[in-house]
Amino acid sequence: MSNDALRCALMRTTIDIDPQLHAEALEQSRVRRVSLSHLLNDALRVALHPAPAVEVDSITGLGVVRLGRPITESDVAAALDDD
Repeated sequence: MSNDALRCALMRTTIDIDPQLHAEALEQSRVRRVSLSHLLNDALRVALHPAPAVEVDSITGLGVVRLGRPITESDVAAALDDD
């Protein structure tokens, strides 16, 4: 998609931003070397579509990863025997 076509696909709007947030956003855009629009779009994406919360094991307190089925002690033993 060309830049002209991309610009036509974007929504332009006017919003009021707290002056302190505006200053911080400008600074971050400079640090990251991206446009203010790019920075704000990324921030809105994160705010509107946050990463799902990590499930925590009640016994160990560690994060839980689901792989489709539980891994048993015999699965681990079989994997170690393969070495």
